[in-house]
Amino acid sequence: MPDKSNLRSILSFLPDGLLLIRPAGQLQNGSGFYTNDCADPRSRGTENIMKLHALLENLNTNLADTEVAGVTDDTRALKPDMVFVAIRGTKYDGHDAAAAMLEKGALLVITERPLGLGDREITVANTRRTYGDLCAAWYGHPERKMRFVGVTGTNGKTTTATLIKEMLKKTGQRVGLIGTVQYEIGDEILPSPNTERKLWRLISILCLSANMSSAM
Repeated sequence: MPDKSNLRSILSFLPDGLLLIRPAGQLQNGSGFYTNDCADPRSRGTENIMKLHALLENLNTNLADTEVAGVTDDTRALKPDMVFVAIRGTKYDGHDAAAAMLEKGALLVITERPLGLGDREITVANTRRTYGDLCAAWYGHPERKMRFVGVTGTNGKTTTATLIKEMLKKTGQRVGLIGTVQYEIGDEILPSPNTERKLWRLISILCLSANMSSAM
């Protein structure tokens, strides 16, 4: 079983059926983030802008602690003052667009290999993992505010997760559910857009679940 406090471990382990169990207690702010806002990190309004150093956490930069408007790995979604994470895929390598993203207004780029972009580039070992860390920081680390139960397999994942959810609810637990069919946040049911979940969208659901639970 993966370390439940580590979102990366959970994401690599599942998530065909993911139960979110929120312990009793007050929601705590994290990393200077506005935890009551679970909006798309690619389109956050100017009234809720995060500071760069709070977003980067343990990543070092010589840039001033300025306001950052979002984080994305999608060249089409980039807006001025956002952080762009260059991820190498099977058909497209975000590193090829890193310089163009700076010209488009990106505050800085995160890469896996040096591209000679000066202080506006941070090189890390794994940009895919770093993107997950940045998304989690952007949403105030909701994964730290709940426990997880993962269900994986070929058939029966949603049924099994639903049965576990109902049993936990009977014991008084505050439970949410992420499945291939739908997302459940308290009494609210949201359709699951497809089986290929975007990382930021998954963490936004964790954010909504954490905020929902803190208000109960």
